[in-house]
Amino acid sequence: MATATAIYTINPSLPLGEALQKTVRFYGTVTFSAVGDTYATGGLAAKTGSAFKNMGAPYSDRAPIFVKIWSAAGSGLDYEYVVSSGLLKIFGGGSASGGTIASVINLAAGNSGTVSPVTLSANANNAALTNNNNATPLTGITGVVSTFTGNAVSGAGEIANTTALNGTTPAVSTDVVKFELVVVRN
Repeated sequence: MATATAIYTINPSLPLGEALQKTVRFYGTVTFSAVGDTYATGGLAAKTGSAFKNMGAPYSDRAPIFVKIWSAAGSGLDYEYVVSSGLLKIFGGGSASGGTIASVINLAAGNSGTVSPVTLSANANNAALTNNNNATPLTGITGVVSTFTGNAVSGAGEIANTTALNGTTPAVSTDVVKFELVVVRN
């Protein structure tokens, strides 16, 4: 199977983007080369001639200062455009190590909640949360706590190398992916 590529297309209803004072903002869609093509660790390159710089719109050939790529379908897949390399990384899809969000527990100070196999507790002053299964402190979390299934207490990682785009759950190949691109105008 071939290595998948990303294809960036400007939204035809906003062909020139949104021109602000010193930047130009473009919106569009991302599609992928073929259903059975495979993911490459580190991200997907743009298909020849379909990178942001090849879109043919004024200023689109300039280096982006901001790129946001997301699933408009709410698939749960996460997309990250790496400006320095021009690669599109994809996270989630059930082929990576790590866990997936199972539920949300609202922990008031001194209370605890359980989503098997992890029990989380907030101490009396709500200063720290602890995974009671191994007494590991969880840092940077307060109030509402997301809990996870699987072998980690974090979201799923990057899709595994050589995974077919239709081999993830949900399938990358059928996701509706949008982008917002901002370039300097002057």
